Amino acid sequence: ATDTLSLTERLAVSASLRYNHTHSVIQDLSGDDPDLNGDHSFHRVNPALGLTYQWSPAVNFYGGYSESTRSPTAVELACSSPDAPCKLPNEFVADPPLKQVVAKNWEGGLRGSFSGGWFGRTTWKAGLFHTTNADDILFQSTGGAQSNEGFFANVGDTRRQGMQAAISDRFLHALCAIG
Repeated sequence: ATDTLSLTERLAVSASLRYNHTHSVIQDLSGDDPDLNGDHSFHRVNPALGLTYQWSPAVNFYGGYSESTRSPTAVELACSSPDAPCKLPNEFVADPPLKQVVAKNWEGGLRGSFSGGWFGRTTWKAGLFHTTNADDILFQSTGGAQSNEGFFANVGDTRRQGMQAAISDRFLHALCAIG
């Protein structure tokens, strides 16, 4: 569900909610290792809130906060016990459940366009982002640096942050189509 409300001629606020539900069933069809069987459900409502301000016809400020989730994959679920590490990519053992990863993202920047150059209308964007992943899932090696043996675990919070910039016009589109 999403909606955008124009507060003034230049200022708009958008809000949304998204419900995610994932159901993963892992089953040992051979019957040799029924401990591999698992039935996992993950669900969460993820909110988002955004703001835009149109400074001029050619320049717009944007900012927002959003949350998203990622449920553990079958490989991560079937290889998450430190007491019984897996040899990736093909050995699974019975394991404890993992939590889903929840990403909380802040983003803001400027975007706009200009016309009249050699290449027609040009659009651009420059922004900053900061994302914290709660209960991130990482592979924990148990056999040293050169080993492929280990397990997946929720490791707490990880952070990704940085800058992004983009520019696009008719000339750049033509180059991408040729390449």
